[in-house]
Amino acid sequence: ADFVKDVEDTLGLGFGKTIIVCCSTGGTLKNTITKRDGSSLVDSQRAFGLESLSLRAADELIEAGFKNILHLEGGFPAWTSEYLPTEGSSIKEVRAAGKEEKKVEKADPNAWANVHKALTDFGLKSISAKEASALASSKEAVIMDVRAGAVYEKEHSNPSVSVPYFDRVKGSRGKAGKRLFLGPNTTQKNVNFVKDAQAVLGSNAKTAKTVIVCCSTGGTIENKIKKRDGSFVVDSKRAFGSESLSLRAADELIKAGFENVLHLEGGF
Repeated sequence: ADFVKDVEDTLGLGFGKTIIVCCSTGGTLKNTITKRDGSSLVDSQRAFGLESLSLRAADELIEAGFKNILHLEGGFPAWTSEYLPTEGSSIKEVRAAGKEEKKVEKADPNAWANVHKALTDFGLKSISAKEASALASSKEAVIMDVRAGAVYEKEHSNPSVSVPYFDRVKGSRGKAGKRLFLGPNTTQKNVNFVKDAQAVLGSNAKTAKTVIVCCSTGGTIENKIKKRDGSFVVDSKRAFGSESLSLRAADELIKAGFENVLHLEGGF
C-alpha cells in the first residue's frame, strides 16, 4: 500500500496517465526466445518468464486500479544501450566532433554486467536443490537464504539460515524514487550483510564453511540454453544471464574473501 501511495504522491498521477515501469534488469513475461532463423524455442529455465522488480511493481499498480501500465523491456541497461538521456554521478555528457556521446567516468562494480563478469571469472557453481539438501543435511555446507526475513519465516528450506540481503525500511517513508520495492515490502540494502554472514559462517573468510546462497528466483550467470538435441543456443535476451538477489549476495561474499561459495540453481 505504501508503494502505491508513494507513486501517487511523488508523481502526482491519477489513474489516467500512462506509467512506464523500469528497474535494473527488466525481466519478462515471455518464456520463449527467438532463434536466428526466426523460429521460437521454449526456455525450460524460465517457464514463468523472468521475475524483476519492475514487473512486481507493475503488478502492484495494476491491482491498485491503474490501467495504463507499460513495462520497459531490458530495464535501465536497455535505455543506456540506446544512448538515451540519463542523469546521475556515473555518466556525464561530452561532445566530440559535434556528436553527443556518453562517457562512463568510473566503472560501477555493482552494475549487473560487472557483477556477472566477476562471478563468471570466479567460476561460481550452481547446484541443484537435491545436491544442496544433501550437503546441508551432512553439515558439509550451510544454505544461506538471503530473502527478506518475513518471507523466510513463512516458508524455507530445512536446514537453512536466514541472512537477508535487504532489510525493511525503517523510520519515515521516503520518496518512491529513492526506495527499493521488493514484493509487498519496501526494503533497503542490508549494510551489515557481510557481518551477518560472518556470524553464521565464521569470521575467517578463507576457512569459513561452504555456503550455498539461496533466494526466491535463483537467477543464473549462464547466457545459453540447452536444446533437445543437446546443442546450445545463445539467448540474446540475457547476455549477462539473469540477475537475482542470491547472485548479488554471492558476489558480495566473494568480494569479502569467501572462497567456498555455491549458488542454489532455481532458488527456493
